[in-house]
Amino acid sequence: MRATYFVVRGQKRGRRLEATGGHAGDSPHSDRVFRKHDGGPGAACWRIAETGLPELWPDLSKESPPGYERGANNYQTFIQCGVLDDSGEVVGMLTVDAPQANELTKIDGKVVHLLCRYLALEHEVGRQVDENRAT
Repeated sequence: MRATYFVVRGQKRGRRLEATGGHAGDSPHSDRVFRKHDGGPGAACWRIAETGLPELWPDLSKESPPGYERGANNYQTFIQCGVLDDSGEVVGMLTVDAPQANELTKIDGKVVHLLCRYLALEHEVGRQVDENRAT
């Protein structure tokens, strides 16, 4: 099982979600980049992240997300959830994947959603601290 946190980089049409330097789990670090305006898998990924709700794909051999491209990974199930700031903008995304189909459940999706809400809170506190330092 692996969890990866992606952060937003770039401006306007160059916005993208990039994996942070750290991750947790058994699988290697993700080097995926999801570009918002690529018209393919990145755009599909952003549409899901923009909802701020967890999406669970329990068995990728039966159903996969729009624009999904199987990479070098070996996972068979995953959860994706966007991290939204107070204005509803995507500031990050958390993914959790596992090698066995149906290893992740709706309950795991709720936990991922809760973690994303905590990450959003951390983002907002950090933004406010930065604003206070600037004044």
